[in-house]
Amino acid sequence: MQWNSLSRSPDLDSFIKASYQKQILIFKHSTRCSISSMVRSRVEAQWPSNTFWTPILVDVIANRQISNVIADIFGVQHESPQLLMIENGQCSHHASHFDIDLTRIQTFSGQNNY
Repeated sequence: MQWNSLSRSPDLDSFIKASYQKQILIFKHSTRCSISSMVRSRVEAQWPSNTFWTPILVDVIANRQISNVIADIFGVQHESPQLLMIENGQCSHHASHFDIDLTRIQTFSGQNNY
């Protein structure tokens, strides 16, 4: 899988607009947290070969401001690690820590060919 890095508000606006065409998954990752690293590895291992999501990575240590903007825009309290599914400009599902599991996310995304 290939992450799209997110560090600027204009890029966030572009990704939100793109969510009307294809669901995006925003993964908020802390490079200082072993749980975050473990969950990121699990997400990468579970990533389907036939991608129906756009993967977005936010380094919350280096880009705390954009992480806070995401929390404000979607009304979801910041956690790390955290995964938000964005479709049609809205957060339709979010999970944090060990609740992040792409097999569960698939249920919320309407994708059945995992």
